[in-house]
Amino acid sequence: MTTDTLDARRFRALQQDWASEDLARFFLLTLEDMQEVRTCRGAASRLGFALNLLLLRLLHCPLPDVNLTPARIVQFVAMQLNVHPDVLAEYSVRRPQTRDEHLVQIRGYLKLRPYAHEGDDPRLTEYLLARALQRDDPAVLLEEAEDWLREEGILFPAESAIHKIIRSSPRSASRQKAKSSRPLHSS
Repeated sequence: MTTDTLDARRFRALQQDWASEDLARFFLLTLEDMQEVRTCRGAASRLGFALNLLLLRLLHCPLPDVNLTPARIVQFVAMQLNVHPDVLAEYSVRRPQTRDEHLVQIRGYLKLRPYAHEGDDPRLTEYLLARALQRDDPAVLLEEAEDWLREEGILFPAESAIHKIIRSSPRSASRQKAKSSRPLHSS
């Protein structure tokens, strides 16, 4: 793997220079999104919720702190909600558990679920093993894992969990290749 942490790689996408077309493509709230946002009371809550919704949809994992969102994105979303971008500063300090409650609501709305080690580790491992038989590049396997998680509607797991599975996949693939290439003995 690279020296970058997985989270740093995922969140780097936010640091790009966002053109207006890109903002509209990734951060435009749909009518259904707006209905969901309107369930929140107060400008700070609505803005924080909207940003969490859009970021979770884009990144497939929650941003550790919505206040880390680039100003251009915050301004674009705030404009859609007709609120001042500065109200975002109130979002995290008012009631810390609000963000967690919002993330649960957003996961339901987006039909996403958290990664469950017991059920998902074996499925993801099997999927990556099949991919590792074709190529054993950890960076490619990471992309394959993220694609699979998106298709399954599963939020990205902690960095340590995904690294563990990716590290084991090429070794398992090598053992499987070696086992299948052994000559058969006749009795």
